[in-house]
Amino acid sequence: VRPGKPAEPNHLDLVKSLIEDGELDAAVSITRQFFSKTGIHDDEICDLVLEAMYNAGRYEDVQRLFEFYLQKNPLRLSDNVCVPISQRSYCILIKTHFATGHPHWALDIFQVAKIDCPDPRYSIYMDLITKGLVSAYLISEAVTMTDLHVDLPDPCVYNNLIYGFLEVIDDVQSANIYFNDLLAHQSRQIFKDAIVFATYMEYYFKRNREKEALEFYQRFLGLENRMTPAACNQVLQVLVKYGKSVEANTLFDNMLNARISLENNTSLGFGVNSETYNIMVNENFRLGNVVEALFLFNNRKGTDKTAPKTFIMDALGYNNIIAKLCDFGMLEEAEKIFQEALDYNPVKREHPNVHPCWISKMVPRYYEVDSPSGMANVTTFKILFNAYFKEESIDKVLKWFKFLLFETSLQPSYVLVNSVLSRLIARGRIEDAIEILGKMPLRDTEPFPTCYELVLTELCKGGNLDSVLYLVGLMVRYKVGITPKLYSILREPFRKNDFIDVIVRLLKRPVEASYADLQIEQPAGLLRAPVS
Repeated sequence: VRPGKPAEPNHLDLVKSLIEDGELDAAVSITRQFFSKTGIHDDEICDLVLEAMYNAGRYEDVQRLFEFYLQKNPLRLSDNVCVPISQRSYCILIKTHFATGHPHWALDIFQVAKIDCPDPRYSIYMDLITKGLVSAYLISEAVTMTDLHVDLPDPCVYNNLIYGFLEVIDDVQSANIYFNDLLAHQSRQIFKDAIVFATYMEYYFKRNREKEALEFYQRFLGLENRMTPAACNQVLQVLVKYGKSVEANTLFDNMLNARISLENNTSLGFGVNSETYNIMVNENFRLGNVVEALFLFNNRKGTDKTAPKTFIMDALGYNNIIAKLCDFGMLEEAEKIFQEALDYNPVKREHPNVHPCWISKMVPRYYEVDSPSGMANVTTFKILFNAYFKEESIDKVLKWFKFLLFETSLQPSYVLVNSVLSRLIARGRIEDAIEILGKMPLRDTEPFPTCYELVLTELCKGGNLDSVLYLVGLMVRYKVGITPKLYSILREPFRKNDFIDVIVRLLKRPVEASYADLQIEQPAGLLRAPVS
């Protein structure tokens, strides 16, 4: 990671929220302004925005942003010292060149990355390089690169080659050579071998050769106790995809049992993760087995003596089942699981006797012990808001929207805030929107001008000038910027009522002036912001 002061946590959270809401241009704009204004270059923010652009297929933007971040790094060329770009950024750029049909450009970037941000075994880079070359039908080049840079069999790299031999040129014999070479090094405890089994199973299932596919599944079962959850999930996903529910359930049970045996050895390792549960839960929902899906999800808490004890469900797992329940119209069940996510304290509930040094290894990095939001994140609330609006349960929207804004440390983006406010206004609840905006400046993060712009536009249309003055007064008091568009919106209704001097005086009022001196009457029922 490049040295230097990291970005403020609130800025990082804001960028994450914008990306989650699909507002990539806003995330880029804010990040550019932040870097230009502060001179702080934070790798995590760079990587987040680059990856979001890549996932959205905006490859030209990825290349432009990479150059921008490179130029804006104040440390990179200082004193002729080359400070490396992050490995993740290089990986995104390599993937981008492959995606745009320029594999040789990707190889050029790889040569630079080897020097600028080296990886001792090149495993991360070579995974991308071989995958990209195989996708470009350059199998021989992928083999050559592997021979040059991979000393020992790497499961991910070899899997890419095996996939190329099987799916691209249908050469099972060559694939078997690499497969056998990989298995010959099992004494090294390679934990990602399962992806190779999944590749073979997929190949045979596609061609209706079920017997061969299940033979690889049986071979995998003899090795699965040495696999990570992410690796086993690959095989589980293939079984589910091709309707092998019996085998999928068997594998799922085996993964649970493997984790229990690890517990008996006082290990903190386990054989499942949230994605494992998501695969099984989603399959049960697809088949209409909602009761079975709920039982499977709820039983992970250890209510059964044989159930796993050490697994910690994260926000992805909670969000997945809550979204499924909302899609099925089971809002009451979704609320129960949502409440569980809010109350969930994995350290206290699941590990009362665990030494503190292990907590960071067991609990997701974004989780804050004793946080009011528990395992829920902004996406969890967003899922419920959409469901409540669909059911016209506006009071519940208000309850949890206020909870999100004022009782948690989560940072919803202005896109989500505007979305909720606009839907409240559309349902005649503008007073509630005013109340929320009146309290928002008390948060650590100031609300965006667009949030006020949305509500003030409706207030001006309705001629509610008292409420307009109240909100504008808050904006001035808490230094929320007045956009040119908002200024033009505000001037017109006051000009019509011969009060233009009032709004002009308010907007030009020095921030340091006493808020009470403005003599703005607060609308009835609203809480005035404190005056310092």
